Amino acid sequence: VRTGFYTSRKIYSATPEQYHTPGGNYPYLYEVAANCNVYEIPVSVSYHFGNRKNHNWFGSAGLSSYLMKTEYYDYRYKRPTGQTYNYERTIKDENRHYFSVLTLSGGYQHKFNGWLSLQAEPFVKLPLGGVGFGKVKLNSSGLLLTATVKPFTKKK
Repeated sequence: VRTGFYTSRKIYSATPEQYHTPGGNYPYLYEVAANCNVYEIPVSVSYHFGNRKNHNWFGSAGLSSYLMKTEYYDYRYKRPTGQTYNYERTIKDENRHYFSVLTLSGGYQHKFNGWLSLQAEPFVKLPLGGVGFGKVKLNSSGLLLTATVKPFTKKK
């Protein structure tokens, strides 16, 4: 079982079909650009297999909670006459999405000695619900690189 705490920035754009405001969509809205500071708290379970003296493989699945700290939105509108205009909005500490993202990952860990190991873990994050003011279904993928140092490990 693993848990942690990440802080990240989610930068994205959404169409009116992807952006779901509490009062419905607004006329003439054609795009929403967002820049959000997010705290992520993941909880996951890992299974290690293929254990050898100095390496192993693992798979992991878990759920993450997103705490939206600052959400900046730039709403872009286009009137039928072709005129465009923007409306900006900032939201602070309003949206919390508990256990709203499923994370699946797998990877490889190499132990160099009793106190140092490195692991590479490709992951995909899939939304279980929308996040932020517009309830956008954000998904992401990437590669997590981890170095584990155990400086107080006793030598055998």
